[in-house]
Amino acid sequence: TYDTDPRIDEVDARLAGLDLVLPDFRAMHPMGARLAQECVRMTALEFRSFIFPTQYRVPSYARWLLDEADMSSAYRWHRAFLQHLQSRHRRNHWVLKTPAHLLTLDALFAEYPDALVVQTHRAPSQVVTSLASLEFTLRGASTDAIDPRAQGEEAAALIERMLRAGAAARAAHPEREAQFFDLAYPDLVADPVGSVKRIYERFALPFSSDFEARIRAFLADNAQDKHGVHKYAPEVFGLDAAQLERRYAFYTQRYDVRGARG
Repeated sequence: TYDTDPRIDEVDARLAGLDLVLPDFRAMHPMGARLAQECVRMTALEFRSFIFPTQYRVPSYARWLLDEADMSSAYRWHRAFLQHLQSRHRRNHWVLKTPAHLLTLDALFAEYPDALVVQTHRAPSQVVTSLASLEFTLRGASTDAIDPRAQGEEAAALIERMLRAGAAARAAHPEREAQFFDLAYPDLVADPVGSVKRIYERFALPFSSDFEARIRAFLADNAQDKHGVHKYAPEVFGLDAAQLERRYAFYTQRYDVRGARG
């Protein structure tokens, strides 16, 4: 059945090995066979994925991925991957995630023209520092030659590229705006159930009392600090919060990153 698929235990066993190599990683990015995971794990099998530059410093590959790679084949594989996963236990719709989609929205909509996109908005200075810390930890599994300050600027540049690409793609296709929902990250943290309700209302999806109960049960079993607290400071990575705020003013002046819209 959906709940007794043997792949669940297989995946959890593999992830237990990651805990041995990176014991602090779960506090940054909880992973499990029954938890949401980044789409970059799927597109990695098409060798077009930010999972590689996240784990390793390969500037030439990162430049190719950003400037030259045709992502259409990656999204075709993405669809095939989902078809495989649902081949025995089909549901009504998939919920997927990765900020990397902001870089390739046109390719995403070419493959999934009816996609509905929830874009969460958080203070860029927090996002950049969190990403720098995440990449620093992941790369540390394979090398000791990591410069945290260089890691900070690399993360800052990538986040800027993502935010500008996402905004440009949306501006170029106003007809798609009905398929987007903008959600302030602080609102999501403060009221996750209410935030999901707003998303479902926006897209005219059914929201039942049973569904709400399952959300609350999941939240009770998966508190944000269940595996520890991810602590990070911008100065460790040579980042200045005030400078980052100025750098991303193009974004923060357009989207709400602190609270609910009026």
